Amino acid sequence: MIDREFLKDKGQLTKIDFRKIRIIIWNMKYILLLSVIVCLAGAYVYLSYTAPIYKKNITVVLKNQQNQYSDNYQLISNALGVENKTSYENQTFILRSVKLMSRVVEAGEFNVRYFNIGHFVDTEKYTSSPIKFLFSPAEGQEIANINMEISFPGDKEIQIDTLLVNNTPALLSVKTVELGQIINTSIGDMKFMAKNETDLSGQKGKMRITHSGIEKTARELVSSLEIISSIQQPDALIISLKEKHPKRAEDILNILIDEYNILTKENDSQSILSTISFLDERIIGLEEELKEVEGSYTDYKAANGLLDLNSQSQIAVTSSQSYKDRLNELSLQFSLLKSIKESFQGDTYQLIPVNIGIIDATLNSSISQYNQLVIDRNRMLAGSSENNPKVQSTSDLLAALKGNIIQSIDNLEDSHELRLQSIAQQQNQNQRKLVTMPSKQLALTRMSHLQQVKEPLYILLQQKREEALLMLSSLSDEAYVVDKAFGPNDPVFPRGKDIYILAFVLALVIPILIVFVMNLLRDKILFEKDIIDRTDIPLLGVVPSALKNKKSPMKAQIVTDAGRDPLTESFRMLRSKLENIGINKRKQGGLILQISSSGPWEGKSFISINMALSLAYLGKKVLLIGADLHKPALSKYLNIDSNKAGLSTYLAGMEKDIHNSIIQHEDAENLDIIPAGPIPLKPSELLSLPLFGETLDKLRDEYDYIIIDSAPFLAVSSGFIISKYVDCTLYILRYGYTRFSIIDTLNNIIREGSLNSVMLMLNAVNFKKKSIYGMGGLGEGYSYGYGYINYGKK
Repeated sequence: MIDREFLKDKGQLTKIDFRKIRIIIWNMKYILLLSVIVCLAGAYVYLSYTAPIYKKNITVVLKNQQNQYSDNYQLISNALGVENKTSYENQTFILRSVKLMSRVVEAGEFNVRYFNIGHFVDTEKYTSSPIKFLFSPAEGQEIANINMEISFPGDKEIQIDTLLVNNTPALLSVKTVELGQIINTSIGDMKFMAKNETDLSGQKGKMRITHSGIEKTARELVSSLEIISSIQQPDALIISLKEKHPKRAEDILNILIDEYNILTKENDSQSILSTISFLDERIIGLEEELKEVEGSYTDYKAANGLLDLNSQSQIAVTSSQSYKDRLNELSLQFSLLKSIKESFQGDTYQLIPVNIGIIDATLNSSISQYNQLVIDRNRMLAGSSENNPKVQSTSDLLAALKGNIIQSIDNLEDSHELRLQSIAQQQNQNQRKLVTMPSKQLALTRMSHLQQVKEPLYILLQQKREEALLMLSSLSDEAYVVDKAFGPNDPVFPRGKDIYILAFVLALVIPILIVFVMNLLRDKILFEKDIIDRTDIPLLGVVPSALKNKKSPMKAQIVTDAGRDPLTESFRMLRSKLENIGINKRKQGGLILQISSSGPWEGKSFISINMALSLAYLGKKVLLIGADLHKPALSKYLNIDSNKAGLSTYLAGMEKDIHNSIIQHEDAENLDIIPAGPIPLKPSELLSLPLFGETLDKLRDEYDYIIIDSAPFLAVSSGFIISKYVDCTLYILRYGYTRFSIIDTLNNIIREGSLNSVMLMLNAVNFKKKSIYGMGGLGEGYSYGYGYINYGKK
């Protein structure tokens, strides 16, 4: 038995072999170089065919409207359990509305785009387009999506190469048109105009023009819009837009803020315009009343010749007039309250006139709050529907505030009614004093004071109207632009530098990953480590691949006595290790070695011949026996007639003396050979005869080494039969041929006790061939020191 002194210490920590990694990477240098070239070329093609996307930003600060909401509004919100949305959240909702973006698209004509058709990608000619495309849809025709390609055959002429309407080819009566010429189609009229008096005679190449619906374009832009607010200053917004043309993105953002300010002004002016309309109606009515009073007064004085009043009458009349003034004031308040109350009729929310003369400050404040909520609700309805949670929240607040205002009006009417009754009683007492005055003087005084009452009211309403006009003209922008649209002119996607870095990294990672997966899926032996990691069986050594004879494959390279080639040196090394191992012999005498493998073509006969020659050149007496009686190959290697007497004829009893079958090798005088002989009918039965074991015991005394070339273990049972008579079995594994499963099978055989005293040999290792798994296949070089070949090292 052989001691396990060659086994790997399983408890030893595995270290990273950086030299092995370096060798693997060096062997892959051409693969890595090719991968880098392919990946960088792919990155170039990707960048060439991908339209760049740019990102532009605009910074705005929204006007703070929180001070327009009083504590009463906050109390109502808390009572209803409705969250009081801040102003900037509502404004952000409007900024992202399709309605507002549709106004932007229409103002900037962003639904029409011009592209220069290139070899890789179309380039947008946003500001440099030589022409302008105009389209008027036919009546009742839905806005069509138009996609056309044009070319420039000559001066002031344009040729329409292709025309797609809603992705369907459209027929045209003419293909070549002049600038300004109207093209009649089923979907509407088209025409081309020169832009900035551009001369088309020098225009070359092709252009692509697209025309989309305004709403469709608006929705696409809204999806690319991003609004970010600062936590410390929520009213400050950064609005970003991603577009394929940087200047187009800047213009869209700038026009967006302009249209937003216009829209908010229109919404804010609705309340003021409603107040002005109400004041105009009242002023016209007062003008008519003043004309009637002034005419009656003049006519009455002329008819009755009244010129002056005495002091007593003046006092009485003055007192009476005071009561009338108070009554008129209360009547005016009743009229105004009634008008406001009528404005609340119906289920809709309309703006209520404010600052029209109501003396109750609380009611005026509530009406202002109500109007502001109506305006906010209308803004949100512009970009949404009544089912929106924000709109429903505002509607709930409006309903609650409406009820409070109506209740306040009812309370004021009750209070004014009590005052009216009190003043009426006082007026009746004063009236009795005037009974004694001439009726004509009394009538004249009434007319004069009626005129004096209506004139201040008329002046007051005129003043309120002017104040409303001043408020309308003083409306400011809702959004203040801090920085106009800005941003880098380099695209945010795709980033050329990042793409090339990613391609370079992938070029390095992919081949290494492929090698790793290939190594992971590899099932054939390539390295010594593949053997050592899978078994405790000692590895005697490694044999390099031999030169093959193309005309006769069975005549492989044979070691020579004075040879200095790698094959000869490897067998010298194996010979030295074999002598130093100290194999335990079954019996005294020469050492018997069985050389076999798992199956054919693993080189057992080749190893047997060269091992025998190497030992014979050392001066040892060696006997080589061809014991593969199933498919003998030894005779073919040594050019021996297969029908010549050999081991099979001796075991079959056809030859009485084994020495009669021995042949001396022609080049090595110390090497004798017993060929297999003719193939018998039952090879395994012959080898099982006691005669075979007895003969080996006798031959021990005549030779230092007996090498037996046996049949493969996993093919037939002969190998197991012979193993009972030998001292050690050299099991051959072939580089790149033997599978890992063979080692597992061999481990099971040894564990079962069917085979004892085994050593492994790795055959046909190609050290000259550089493998992606390592330099020279194993990653270890054979340097023989004679200045010949140093495999595996640079």
